[in-house]
Amino acid sequence: PAQSAPPRVGIFLQGPVLDQTPLVLARTRTKHPSAHLVFVTWTTEAKERVDWGRPWVDEIVQIDLPGHVVHDTRNYIIKACQAGSAAMQRAGVQYVVRSRSDVILTGSVYRCIDRLFEDGQRNRGRIGIHISSSWAYIPFHFSEKILVGRTQDMVDLWSVPEDPRPASFFQCDWQQEHFLRLARISYENYVWTHYARLRGHAADTLEDAYRFAKECLVPLDRDLDLVGLKHFALFEAKFTKMFSPSLRWWNEMNRDLDSTLERLAEVEAQPMTISDFFQNKLG
Repeated sequence: PAQSAPPRVGIFLQGPVLDQTPLVLARTRTKHPSAHLVFVTWTTEAKERVDWGRPWVDEIVQIDLPGHVVHDTRNYIIKACQAGSAAMQRAGVQYVVRSRSDVILTGSVYRCIDRLFEDGQRNRGRIGIHISSSWAYIPFHFSEKILVGRTQDMVDLWSVPEDPRPASFFQCDWQQEHFLRLARISYENYVWTHYARLRGHAADTLEDAYRFAKECLVPLDRDLDLVGLKHFALFEAKFTKMFSPSLRWWNEMNRDLDSTLERLAEVEAQPMTISDFFQNKLG
């Protein structure tokens, strides 16, 4: 018989097997029946817990833990997303959605892909991000909780090497530093600056981040959102004063990037510490 064409869309979810994970996988399969669905988790997970998810996915990929643990989970995520992107590439899908084992996607993946990429010619080289989970004034702090993009772009994004810096690098009184210095330890900054430089962009300043965002990113918030099940109340918290950007922010940046970059100089000049930033004093 003739070999069937690969699915157009693939979704990979990564993370540990939490009590909520079977619900996440089941709902993802129910909402996206034609997608190639992959779950990436660790070889250290108990077999009976991993088996909970098998009825809902096309493939489970189990990988070893990273060899070097930093101060957070970044190397776990990087290694898992590399495996997930590789699985999507092997499956031959055209578009990839990246999500997590504790997050339910709301909205429509299919509508999102159709709007962002149309017949494949629109938004070439761009990756869809959830801007409402990003931070506006930390350079390259773009959320990766949900990502939508062409398969090769997703593979390129997660080609970032694991962070080799020792834990001692992150041990200092960061709260008293200028808020922009948070970028030095930001996991999101680490991932996106690598991708920006891979694409030939400067990746040092807040202005560089905005130029990169205008050229290489696109918001998917209109079509996709997330509901976190691990810490529901925390995921529902909202911040104001541009702690997180919005679609209005995105539209203004794209309409008049030069004026936006001028305003950034005023933001950068504010003598706010990281502690002030987290108290939402920036404005």
